[in-house]
Amino acid sequence: MVVTLGKDGLVAEVNGTPFFVPAPKVRVRDATGSGDVLTAALIFGELHGWTTDRTLRSATWAAAWNAAREATAEVPRTCLRD
Repeated sequence: MVVTLGKDGLVAEVNGTPFFVPAPKVRVRDATGSGDVLTAALIFGELHGWTTDRTLRSATWAAAWNAAREATAEVPRTCLRD
């Protein structure tokens, strides 16, 4: 289970293990679609066999990247890498 906390990041519990991932500090211009970006990045990480930690961190970064852009934005795949 993943719960987003907006500018504070997210909390999750996976197989009984709790996680907290703080959000990167960005100047938010438009958060439209950031939740969708986060969800897509979570799925991307799962499909590619990433660790839970890497998946959650990458998803948080991708959502922040989107929020820092005007309107909706294309998030480059490089945001999904360590």
